[in-house]
Amino acid sequence: VIRATPLVRKIYNKLDSDTLIIVGKKDIQVPLEMFDEYHIPNLVVLKSQDHRITQEVFPEIMDQINKFLKECDSK
Repeated sequence: VIRATPLVRKIYNKLDSDTLIIVGKKDIQVPLEMFDEYHIPNLVVLKSQDHRITQEVFPEIMDQINKFLKECDSK
């Protein structure tokens, strides 16, 4: 997990099938439009979440992480 300072919002150049990005659809601090320029094979948008996903552990996030890790193990 890379933590960015509030003044820096950057997606690094290496986004591949080993990268999982989870975002909240209702996040106004990191809007979905920020990801439009990138090809992200594993982008998960949580429809009912906002920026709180960066501060709390939500079961739906853990489910997505576990699913991703299982898929990686099966490769």
